[in-house]
Amino acid sequence: MCWTGNYAQLAEFCGFPEIGVLSLFYYRNGGMLDTPFFYNQSKLKSKKNSASSVSVLDVLLNESEDNYQEQNQLNFHCGCGIETCGRSPCFIPTRIINSNLTKELIYSLVRVDLHLKDLWKTGSESADDIIAEMTSKASLVSATDETDNDVNPCVGLKINEASQLSYLDESLRFWETQGVIDNSCKLRGNSNMMRPMSSILQVLLLKQLYCAPVGGSFLFLACKAVRHFSQTMTTSSKMGRFMAFQWKSHWAYYLLIQAVVLGKRMKKHRRNSIVPYHVPIWDIIHGINQRKLYGSADLQKQEIVKHEGTEDSNKRYNCNSDVAKLFNVLFTHLCKESCTNLPKVDPICLLRQSETHHKRKPLFLLGDSHVLSIAWQTLQIVRHNRMNEKNVGNTTEYFTHHTIVPFPITGLKAWHLRRSTKFFTYSNLRSSFQRLPSSCQTILLSAGEIDCREGIGGSLLCGYYKNCDDAVQNTVCEYVKSVNFLAEEYSLQILLLPIAPHAYRSEKNGRAKGRELRRTRITLWNNLLRKATFNLKINQKNLQRVFLLDYDAGLRSNRGNFLNNVYNADNTHLNSAFIPLLENSIVDCGCNFDLIS
Repeated sequence: MCWTGNYAQLAEFCGFPEIGVLSLFYYRNGGMLDTPFFYNQSKLKSKKNSASSVSVLDVLLNESEDNYQEQNQLNFHCGCGIETCGRSPCFIPTRIINSNLTKELIYSLVRVDLHLKDLWKTGSESADDIIAEMTSKASLVSATDETDNDVNPCVGLKINEASQLSYLDESLRFWETQGVIDNSCKLRGNSNMMRPMSSILQVLLLKQLYCAPVGGSFLFLACKAVRHFSQTMTTSSKMGRFMAFQWKSHWAYYLLIQAVVLGKRMKKHRRNSIVPYHVPIWDIIHGINQRKLYGSADLQKQEIVKHEGTEDSNKRYNCNSDVAKLFNVLFTHLCKESCTNLPKVDPICLLRQSETHHKRKPLFLLGDSHVLSIAWQTLQIVRHNRMNEKNVGNTTEYFTHHTIVPFPITGLKAWHLRRSTKFFTYSNLRSSFQRLPSSCQTILLSAGEIDCREGIGGSLLCGYYKNCDDAVQNTVCEYVKSVNFLAEEYSLQILLLPIAPHAYRSEKNGRAKGRELRRTRITLWNNLLRKATFNLKINQKNLQRVFLLDYDAGLRSNRGNFLNNVYNADNTHLNSAFIPLLENSIVDCGCNFDLIS
């Protein structure tokens, strides 16, 4: 991965995926970050010219990784290689802030937001249509990969859309080209050159667009990229196999995002039926398929009329300030040498630019990769009107609707929430907490699955605990204690998600025993978590801030501790079909509804 990719990923680890998105677009459109430290001539002389043969082209092609590893004893802040890095929680190079290219990129994003209502034109293809096309073209793509890309597995397919949206600038269509830069490319003196992006950079940009707590144009671009990558980076293709081997974590994120954006093929008679099913994000943003939301019929009728209006209706979107203000605030805060108060997030949320969605206030979901299972979906929570003086005893039901805004912390374990943790996941988590808007009083939190899958039960525990059950109990105890500290520190009500059971996998590959042990740990984890949060209820009474959303029993199949396939996204993560279980658990958990504004 090139230096820009490293910088983008580190920006995400600092809690600012928006900066990672901007830096990757900046790179694709001919920009370049500050020169890495070992190109400083004064340092080259003192280091015996160890990197004297390295060129800027080498860095961009990632051909000088060995040279960087040889100098890793030098401490240059986060590791991105930029000398001026480290002056703020997520330093932005001055070159990016002052660049005309940056202004053009932000303007392009603004244009997308202003025209998102065009997505509601009739004739949009559904997620089912895309999956059908994926199936028919998968063998063709695989064959092309095998014949054309034997030399360099990083080189993918170049695709052109049949019909381009006029408001989607070429600078944002990062899915159109793949592969590393050819050695004959002139990297200097051509600021308008569109750099081809390697597949790993494309996947990283897709991930950050989808995971950034922004929505709007970010979410639209992510979904468009998934639609194209579903044709060019299939799991059975040479590219897919290479990505799964070389970039396992990034590839897993891509497969999860693809699963929630496109879902699985489903018979039409099952849609909008009683049977729970996953609503693909693609269908939601295109208005093709929606969950039935009670109490919003009048708003939906009103919304259709407004979409038939004139361009003057764009004034109410205020998208210009949404996107431009986002980066203006980030630039103002993150270019300073010290930044005590991190810039807050103000998500645009869904693409459906209407009064309906603007009235669905965001509900932030922080945690591990499982937050993406329901990211950008809508929760509807049943409530009851308070008794009035005239009709004592009569209550009426009504629903409040909330858009789930993701704030994923890659690699977060429950064990990492301890105050003594010295790991990037803990810093990332605290940055995410600090970026929550002041109006936020309740969040959802997901952690623990990685502990049960990787961190508990290994040989390293020998001598520390009598058995694996002790390790699980200690981890749960520390987890609940740490979450309670965070809830008090940030004056939040925190609703904990349980760990979902893993889906059934074949027992023929020799991993059945390990998977069964993980299922046992997950069941034990949820039982202990239930007990720990119940103890909080007894001890803290009205002061309780941490609650468990107790729905894991409803996820299991009739075969035992396996995940019901209805809720299965990728054998490890859930899809959004479990949202009704989640909504009911919020009502039953005993939390303060007044804090879910």
